[in-house]
Amino acid sequence: MRLKGKALKEFFSGKRGVFIDTDEKIIFLDCEHGKSNVIVKPKSEQYPDYVKNVLYSDMFDTVKLLDDEKEYEIKLVFNFLILEHLDKDGKIDVELGLSGERY
Repeated sequence: MRLKGKALKEFFSGKRGVFIDTDEKIIFLDCEHGKSNVIVKPKSEQYPDYVKNVLYSDMFDTVKLLDDEKEYEIKLVFNFLILEHLDKDGKIDVELGLSGERY
């Protein structure tokens, strides 16, 4: 799923939380502020047999380093949430990786 840096900063509203990736949406449970943020995935990225992924971390505030106007792809690989974008040559550039406990 692709989101601009500004949207990611608003989505990950706290340092400590739980990221949940389902077939229809991504969810952030903000453990510091007691709220949840939900973004519905576009139909083209919804898969009925998708396995739900859950990541707990206390590093979500590092998204503040992202550029507001760049568009980032979100990927959960093992126990890392990876935020990457395409550079000017069309190559994938990993901008940020957040580690945590995956369930």
